Amino acid sequence: PNAGGPSIIGAKLKQVRRITGHESGFLKAHAGGKPYKVTMPAASYMVTRGYVPGVTDKAYADRKAVLADVAAIINQEIKDLIAEGVPYIQLDNPHYPDYVDPDRQAKWAEMGVDPAAALAADIEADNACLEGIDRSNVTMAMHLCRGNGARGQWHTRGGYDAIAERVFGEINVDTFLLEYDSDRAGTFEPLRFVPKNKNVVLGLITTKAGELESQELLLKRIDEASKILSLDNLALSPQCGFASVMTGNPLTFDDQRKKLDLVVSTARLDRLIEHCVGDFTVTVSQVQEMQLPDVTDEWVSENLGEFDTVEAWRASIAERIGNSRLSQARNQLVERVTDSLAALVDAPLPTSMVEGDLQARVQNMVRQRSEEHTSELQSH
Repeated sequence: PNAGGPSIIGAKLKQVRRITGHESGFLKAHAGGKPYKVTMPAASYMVTRGYVPGVTDKAYADRKAVLADVAAIINQEIKDLIAEGVPYIQLDNPHYPDYVDPDRQAKWAEMGVDPAAALAADIEADNACLEGIDRSNVTMAMHLCRGNGARGQWHTRGGYDAIAERVFGEINVDTFLLEYDSDRAGTFEPLRFVPKNKNVVLGLITTKAGELESQELLLKRIDEASKILSLDNLALSPQCGFASVMTGNPLTFDDQRKKLDLVVSTARLDRLIEHCVGDFTVTVSQVQEMQLPDVTDEWVSENLGEFDTVEAWRASIAERIGNSRLSQARNQLVERVTDSLAALVDAPLPTSMVEGDLQARVQNMVRQRSEEHTSELQSH
């Protein structure tokens, strides 16, 4: 440890305890049988933060050797989690976004680190974390973080273009979680390098501010991404956690809940649209117009029988509508009076009254279904 600053790797690494054992047990006990996720730092994150030339290289020959030891520790942790039945494991915050920023690469070069060689070593180490694991009952994911410091701070600007072909094409995870909540992330074009057997979770909803995103805009952006990568391989989430440090981000608990609700409602709506909307061709082969007869006294007498004139038929219709409206008004009046009287009586209804009404309803249902069944038999 470096007092007052980040931890520095100054000696050979060895595992003294489980990394996430205390978390996985808690989650399993409280998940109620539903899927849950355990997250741990990627090997490239830990080495990028802890490797300091002039200090670390006194214990290790080079940066690649440090990565190998870290990867071995993470690999064992993943195997332990799978043995415990964890269904979703995420390697978090690998430092691949560092390779999209030319200024940061220049600083690495000043430290004696070759960015191209470091990228290759990071990919090799993160893949080593996944070697020899049973993938049959677990989803392995990786979240490419762009910074989630106190009060919503960030640290990376630039699209995924510079790293997409190597990172998306070579890292052996099932799912990439990518931050796309601001213009700093660039376009969706780099998604063309994602293999067809991998998924991408679009982090379109920011965790850095409480303002709720427009669902219309979210659907538009998902549609835009689906033109590059199939919708079947896309999902939606907030771009990062709501708090990566104790200080947290400028959101209330209510803000967080609303954003999570927005994720669910948007995902459901998007899938509904995808399955219901398509391209259709409509061919009109014939147009027919219904010709109505002239309603005369003669026509009424011939076709209705009970009426001799149009006026008599019209008067009957008016009477029937009037009686129906009157009946509705009476029923509403009776209900309101009954409700008002019931509110004045603080006494339970007699059990016999409730049971009698229940029996009457059952008899009506049985009689109705019996009549329907008889009708069906006669029709056949």
